[in-house]
Amino acid sequence: MLRPCLSSLVLVSVALTSLVSGAAMAESVYPAADGPAPAAPPATEPGTGLQAPGGAISQTDAPPQKLERVRMSEYFSIGLGGLFSGGGNFFDKPGEQTLPGPSGEPVIVTPEYPGFAGSAIGGGGFIDLRIMDWGGVELDIVHQADKGKAELTINNISKFDIEIQQASLHLPLLFKLVIPAEVAQPMFFLGPEFVVPTGEREVVEANQTSGPAGAFTTKFATAPESATRFMFGFGFEFKLPVPVVDVRIPFTLRGAYNPGVSDKRSERQNTCSSTPEPECNDFNGAAVTQVEFKTAFQWQAAGTLGLSVHF
Repeated sequence: MLRPCLSSLVLVSVALTSLVSGAAMAESVYPAADGPAPAAPPATEPGTGLQAPGGAISQTDAPPQKLERVRMSEYFSIGLGGLFSGGGNFFDKPGEQTLPGPSGEPVIVTPEYPGFAGSAIGGGGFIDLRIMDWGGVELDIVHQADKGKAELTINNISKFDIEIQQASLHLPLLFKLVIPAEVAQPMFFLGPEFVVPTGEREVVEANQTSGPAGAFTTKFATAPESATRFMFGFGFEFKLPVPVVDVRIPFTLRGAYNPGVSDKRSERQNTCSSTPEPECNDFNGAAVTQVEFKTAFQWQAAGTLGLSVHF
């Protein structure tokens, strides 16, 4: 009697243990509807797997704030600024070196008209009108010192160095194409440049570098003149990260060509045969007492660097 009872108790105990274990597993997989919700995993720092302080998402995930700047209109803006210009001026050597004599006949005169090359340094201000951020018109007002040096050779023996110069006001009116960008935006431009001399006629010293002394007695001077040149170029405009005010640094490379410069020597200088006087031009086909070089340079290549504020 005792052995069958013990066997029954063992079977009942195994059955109860199985039931309790199954119920516990079921509750872990399917939690009760009225029980507490499972806890969310802790927040982590982006790209690190580390928990952010206090379990909050790191602020580094927020997008960068765009600078808000004052503008006159959604469709156009006006920029005011200053600039520095530095580069070089050039005259090529004319193909026609003769001068017209008293009867119009060509006369060969030595020394020949040389080519000139020198510096172009200036500075000033500008106003820049932008339309829809893509295009615009810029007017520069730049006072510039234009210079050119050359070497004269007399009878293939004596050599002289001369330098001509002209102080002038340069007024380029440039039509611009701009490619909008957040930091550095490219721009391309072209237009007329008006050159107005502000200096007067100057005597040019001829410094002899070789040959017998006193071999050449011709006097030299400059003849300032105005010109209209064609300007073209490209550059970049760098936007500074300044709040409220739109501050920019424009950098350009530009060239200018004067189509009014002739390939004839006679149209690039005034030639005197009488006593040297200002603006004389009475070459008699023989003696040359004075030469006045016209100073509206043929070519110019320059770079500019500026600072501007746009509204």
